[in-house]
Amino acid sequence: MSKILFVTTTNDRLFDEYAEIFFDEFELCAGQNISLINYVDEGTKKIFNKNYKKIQSKLLESDLHKRFIKFFGNLKQANGYKIKLNDNNQPIGIIHSYRNNAIRYSYKVFAMYQAYQLALKEDYQNLIWIDADIRCKKKFNIDNLNEFLPNDDELVAYLGRTHFPLKDPHSETGFLAFNIHHNYFKNFINEIIDTYISGEIFALKQWHDCWVFDTVRKKFEEEKFKFKNLSGEFEIVPHPFICTNLGYYFDHLKGDRKKDKRSLDEDYIKKEDLHKLNTYQK
Repeated sequence: MSKILFVTTTNDRLFDEYAEIFFDEFELCAGQNISLINYVDEGTKKIFNKNYKKIQSKLLESDLHKRFIKFFGNLKQANGYKIKLNDNNQPIGIIHSYRNNAIRYSYKVFAMYQAYQLALKEDYQNLIWIDADIRCKKKFNIDNLNEFLPNDDELVAYLGRTHFPLKDPHSETGFLAFNIHHNYFKNFINEIIDTYISGEIFALKQWHDCWVFDTVRKKFEEEKFKFKNLSGEFEIVPHPFICTNLGYYFDHLKGDRKKDKRSLDEDYIKKEDLHKLNTYQK
C-alpha cells in the first residue's frame, strides 16, 4: 500500500509562532497512510508535550550537519551578516540578509536528507518537504496529492519562479516532492549535501537552500534529467504555491503573512488574469 512521508523542521519558538497551527491542522486533514516527521533543534522541549497520531518529532541527529555547523557555524558571514559599504567602499555598518544565511537554512536541507534515509528504511513511496508555516485548508488523501508528485522519470516536483525576487529570482521551496526511488535521486540529494559540507555553498551567489536547490537542479537538467515544475504559468508570480492546485489544500504564510495567519487576497491570481500582471513592478 502506498505511503507518503512529509518532512519539516521547527523548534519551540517557531512552534509557538505558527507551527502548532500547522501540526493541529495536518493531524485533522491528512488522510490514511500520510504522516509527517518533524526534525527539531537541540534544546527543543515543548513540541514533545503534544501527542499526535500522524506526526512524530525527533531530534535532528545528523553527523553531517554537525560537521557543517562545526566548520562554519561561528562565521558571521555564514549567518547572513556582512559589512555595508557606502559609495566610496567605506564600511558604514552591518546588514543582515536571508540570501547569505547558510546556517539557518541548512537545518532544512539536512532534515530532508535525514527523512530521505528514514523513508527508504520504512518503505515510503514518496517524500515531501513542506515548510512549517503552512495552513491546511481541507482534508487531503494520497489521490489528492498525486498531481503534485514527480512522475516516474522525474527527480523532483518543485515550484519554479522566473521573476521573483526581482533581482536574482529563484524557486520557492516551501513544497518539494521527491522521487526517492528514482535511480539517480541519491546522486541528486548527495550533491546538495556535498555543496554544504564541502563549503562549496560559499562560492555561490547566494547561500540559502532555494539557491542551492536551483543550482544543483540546473546541473542535472543539463545532464538531461527531468523535473516537474508545479508552478506552470504561475512561475511569473511572487507566490505561485497558492495559485496552483496546491492552494486548494494548503496556504503558505510567507513573510508577514504569518501575522494574519493567511495569504493576502491579492496573492491569489487566476490564469485568465496573468496577462494583466506586470510582474516586474510587484
